[in-house]
Amino acid sequence: MDKVFAAYEKQVDFYTIYIREAHPTDGWRLTFNDQFGIKATQPKSFDERLALADQCSSSLQLLCPMLVDTIDDKVAKAYAAFPDRLYLIDRCGKVAYKGGRGPFGYKPRELERSIVMLLLDQAREDAAEKAAQAAAAKKKAEKEKAAKAAEKKKAEKDEAAKEKAEKQKAEQTDKEKDKKDKAEPAENDSP
Repeated sequence: MDKVFAAYEKQVDFYTIYIREAHPTDGWRLTFNDQFGIKATQPKSFDERLALADQCSSSLQLLCPMLVDTIDDKVAKAYAAFPDRLYLIDRCGKVAYKGGRGPFGYKPRELERSIVMLLLDQAREDAAEKAAQAAAAKKKAEKEKAAKAAEKKKAEKDEAAKEKAEKQKAEQTDKEKDKKDKAEPAENDSP
């Protein structure tokens, strides 16, 4: 498992969750554990479980961080994890891989293949999302450009209409002035 952790620790968050002791001296004791000096009773409190988890992590020289299940075995029960089991949870919180129960179902290579497939799927999803965002940004920019062009065209049209109105007004004023000028000399000519 350390090889899988070392290979993917920058892309995946790994945790070992210490659950109920599988082979305590006051339960299903294995002579194999005795050969390695592993002798522990089943913890009766969370503090005892925490101390045993710390001893386990140190003696096994685990590379990945260790979390500790509650004394009522909440995590172990929720994930049917006893005596051990590998899980891969995707970034949405869904189970992407559920290994078999250990020790025979404990298969780090299967987990690694699932990690690779999940990372590939996530990369495709990320690329598709990035492309969709780029397309949306392009569409928004095009809309904004079209709106600015329409606004500019309207402003030019309004300016042209204003100039036309001013020109017509000026022409009307000129006509009225010419008419007045023509009418004034006729009035001056009378005795």
